[in-house]
Amino acid sequence: MMIKRQQNGFRFLLTGLMLLVLIVAGCSMPGSGNEADTVQVSAEDERALLATATAKQVACGEGHSMVLMSDGTLWATGDNQFGQLGTGDWTNRNTFTQVLSGVKAVACGWTDTLVLKTDGTVWGAGENIHGELGTGNRWETGSFTQAKKEDGTPITSVVSIAICGYHSLVVRSTGSLYAAGHNGYGEIGLGDIDWVEKFTKVTNMSNIKSVACGKFFSLALDKSNNLYGTGEKPPIGAGDGSQNRFSKVRSSVKSMACGEYFSMAVGTNNTIYATGNNDVGQFGNGTNTSTNSFIQVKTLMSPVACGEWHSLALRYGTGSLYTAGFNGYGQLGLGHTENVSTFTKVIDSGVTSIAGGYYHSLAVKGGKLYGSGSGAAIGNKYVNSTIFIPITIGS
Repeated sequence: MMIKRQQNGFRFLLTGLMLLVLIVAGCSMPGSGNEADTVQVSAEDERALLATATAKQVACGEGHSMVLMSDGTLWATGDNQFGQLGTGDWTNRNTFTQVLSGVKAVACGWTDTLVLKTDGTVWGAGENIHGELGTGNRWETGSFTQAKKEDGTPITSVVSIAICGYHSLVVRSTGSLYAAGHNGYGEIGLGDIDWVEKFTKVTNMSNIKSVACGKFFSLALDKSNNLYGTGEKPPIGAGDGSQNRFSKVRSSVKSMACGEYFSMAVGTNNTIYATGNNDVGQFGNGTNTSTNSFIQVKTLMSPVACGEWHSLALRYGTGSLYTAGFNGYGQLGLGHTENVSTFTKVIDSGVTSIAGGYYHSLAVKGGKLYGSGSGAAIGNKYVNSTIFIPITIGS
């Protein structure tokens, strides 16, 4: 359902030659000195760490996943060909392994991971092909590397993060918004279409509390519940074409989420509104009709999460999980692999965190992790599942 990115062999050959020259010359590797230590723990230590910890937050990339535990440890599984797991290598995993500690929040792009630590700093790992990790370069990194502001100093006091395929957004405690990465459609809102490799302040935005982003667009929510968007217009509900500055697109919004080419916003009335591409029924409103403005799709739901081509939503007040959209790998958890255009209940109640990737979905219920879809991406070894099943974290 999506156009897979073709790998540029010449780029990797050139990168390899440059690294060889650096090694022969005795130089440090790019990004050294600003990389987080990869956590190495024994199976016995893993069991001790998890004795009282529970799953708190989940995040999904295209083929990888992250789980944040209540003790601040971060665990990863799935594709790692670009180093997106932050394990210090490029080896894929099929069960969850610990990669960091002291983590407050995590967000996954297609082939990148962005982490907010408890000290307010931001760290990234993965492909970084457009500078989306904000590390000051476009070097691929297999270890979590600290993100920087325009002046080259670490970005600090961060309270919210988001990353998609090619760009990322962060919000500082002052309410100021910063962006990094691809900007060919104005998706980072700087008033131009120039890419940036460090987190750059979006000067016309203030009082922001949370952010979300899709392939070539971004959303930002302010403390007065006004929603702003930039980049491609249909998935921000602003008509056709594109724009390079954030503008208000909706009011009375409490949260939002973005897929590859679509967005969902939850109103303060706990109603879901959607805009953008709906060709596989990801709106969950019983149709496959796309739109360039927000339309109401389901009431009494909050919050919502988007995979690349599917959606997950919780029933407000009960935590029942509903899913809709692309289901080619069983990621909707319905027991089959047929696409579904109407939100359908898959877990009765008690779900507290949800996330979707391309091949898979994750949910947290009662502090325990559940997954559906591609086996490695949900940490179920290589055994795929078309229903949500409990997933073991650690040995």
